[in-house]
Amino acid sequence: MEKTHKYSSGNFFSPNARFFGYLFIFFSGGLIFWTFYPEYNGYSKIIIALIFFPLSLYLIFTTYGVEIDYTKKTIQDYKKIMGFITRKGKLRMIKYNYVTVLPLLRSYSMYTRANMGTTVSESLYSVSLISDNFRRKVEVLTRESKGEAYGLAQEIANGLEVEFIEYESRAKRK
Repeated sequence: MEKTHKYSSGNFFSPNARFFGYLFIFFSGGLIFWTFYPEYNGYSKIIIALIFFPLSLYLIFTTYGVEIDYTKKTIQDYKKIMGFITRKGKLRMIKYNYVTVLPLLRSYSMYTRANMGTTVSESLYSVSLISDNFRRKVEVLTRESKGEAYGLAQEIANGLEVEFIEYESRAKRK
């Protein structure tokens, strides 16, 4: 098995923020196009466009994920900004002895000016590390497909040499 493996979790920013990123690209492109008119005097629009263009790229192309080092038994979060990787602190595997897949329900609520609300929910599956006493949990990554989440959990459990356990909620036990 490989020494390290990177698992991408998707975009860092919400869809609304990425939409503004696309708007900023069109806005900065329009400002640059506007500078070619003969009536244009000054560089203020170019400077504004040069500010908005990198901001839009940051909003659109920032992703995040987890890097697992199987030889050192460490897990490290990373954020990829336009291809450049920045890392956070490492998590040692001494405390965590189990890997499991947990069901996860993520909801987004939206409201209008007419005070009407809409909630959109999606079912996800979280691959998580759990401590011996089952009180500490660290979410490693999330996936939409149950089969893909179970496959990744088995791969992580084998690579880190920890036990894979089947999650059973309290509602099922009663």
